[in-house]
Amino acid sequence: MNQEMNACPMASMCKGMTGKPGFGLMLFLPGVLLVLAGIVIFIEPKVLVWLIASVSILFGLVMLFFALFIRRMAGHFTNRGA
Repeated sequence: MNQEMNACPMASMCKGMTGKPGFGLMLFLPGVLLVLAGIVIFIEPKVLVWLIASVSILFGLVMLFFALFIRRMAGHFTNRGA
């Protein structure tokens, strides 16, 4: 079995990732949160509308801040070249 693991180029990377403490928890928590969100949406479907609205607002804000950041960076580089 050990020889098979050495033959795979991804084996050492996967072994390094899974050996870190908290690796399982990082996979477990999002799964639990998604299951709980699904149960809440199943019980009260109005939650889905609020969830979609809040995600849309969040993505919109992130895009606005990213656009502002890009504009500032572009202004910085054009002022530097002049």
